[in-house]
Amino acid sequence: MKKNAFTLIELLAVIVILAIIALIATPIILGIINDTKMEANKRSVEMYSEAVENAIIKYQMQENRLPSTKEEIKEYITLDKDNIDCEIKINKDGSIYVYKCVKDRKDIPYEYGKLPTYNDGEIVYFDVESGVGCTEQDYHVSNSNTGYNGYTNKDPSNNETLKLETQNSCLKFYAFNDDESDKINLLLDHNTTAKVAWHSGLDNSKGPSIEPGYILDSLKNDTKDWSNKIITPNNYYEYDSKYKQYIINYDNYKARLITAHEIDKITGADKALNGKNIVYYYVDGAKGNDDKWQEQVVGIDKERKISEFYWLFDRTSGCIEKGCKISDSSNSGYWTSTAANGSNVAWVITSDGSVGTTFINYAIYKGIRPVIEVLKSSL
Repeated sequence: MKKNAFTLIELLAVIVILAIIALIATPIILGIINDTKMEANKRSVEMYSEAVENAIIKYQMQENRLPSTKEEIKEYITLDKDNIDCEIKINKDGSIYVYKCVKDRKDIPYEYGKLPTYNDGEIVYFDVESGVGCTEQDYHVSNSNTGYNGYTNKDPSNNETLKLETQNSCLKFYAFNDDESDKINLLLDHNTTAKVAWHSGLDNSKGPSIEPGYILDSLKNDTKDWSNKIITPNNYYEYDSKYKQYIINYDNYKARLITAHEIDKITGADKALNGKNIVYYYVDGAKGNDDKWQEQVVGIDKERKISEFYWLFDRTSGCIEKGCKISDSSNSGYWTSTAANGSNVAWVITSDGSVGTTFINYAIYKGIRPVIEVLKSSL
């Protein structure tokens, strides 16, 4: 009697075929499962964010103002809803940015909303010790003239560096050149060192000096106690008067110097490195006729007007007549990191509202105004 059965070869063939099918199907199935989980997590974040938005509306109706942190809306929402928790940034227009979400102790790589875009010159208060945003109420000014906490007045005739005793805690900055990323550049509203030389000699080909007592050494000392949450500056590539590249090494720095190229971008000029022998231009006349700058700022009727770019030269000596808001006799401006068209000069911001060139070994003229880069979510 004939038996119907599989031979060993047939069984092996079936096993091989099943293994191949499993090999092909498993990644597909796992991908579908992962996609389903990701979609579920994404929906969880969206539901969480919608609940936060509703809580903010309720809070505004009750308190007649926007909350500044998620702790303030705890009464209006269960923030651990569905075993999920996120960091929340509440923007000044009421919109939110939700990020760093965790569900069931697992990170969710999904964000909701977006961080705000900052206009040039927009005021930002930032605590340089804690590395987080602060408010105008946290910003304490001990001297109505200088705006500094503890200014030390030294005699500039002996070429001593004028410094400030305290440059920590909540300080006032101005945002600039926002590229809509998650980072933002902030320019301090005053000089941390009032007067210092860019270089000890007359050669700008290697950039600002790192020698003790000179510009980069002073910058590092002024900001050494600032938070590690501040992003370490990039090593900036600049150019000397002969257009040879030099590098400013900002390793281990908390802040950097503003560049002449950034000033050009802010003002709409194209003058710092355009190959021409331009030694200065006025920020208010950058796009047009520089000779008309005073009429633009002060007005033909001599009525005092504030410059559009007042924040670039505020808190400098005699700047009130040129369109700034607060004058400070301790300094006449500050240095950029950019060498000018000449072997012994560099670009500076001056108290008359101009961007000009100054001899690099003149300590009595210009000071240091730090620039920091921070995450927008920290503000």
